[in-house]
Amino acid sequence: MKTFKLSLNSIEKVSEFVKQISKYDGSMDIAAGRYSVDARSVMGILSIDLNRILELRVPEDYYQMSALTNDIQPFLA
Repeated sequence: MKTFKLSLNSIEKVSEFVKQISKYDGSMDIAAGRYSVDARSVMGILSIDLNRILELRVPEDYYQMSALTNDIQPFLA
């Protein structure tokens, strides 16, 4: 699993992040401690503590990793 540390500390950031990540297929999750939610779910992300640094988990061999990495740059912690 490839992981990215994210800062999504506002509703606006969550909304923009989901908009960017929804362009990609495949399984991606956001983890905060022992909780894990679908990275494409605004409600799921809002249900976790946004004051924490979150972790985006993407399969290591994801075929669009380069484009995904570029699109999530504004959200990296």
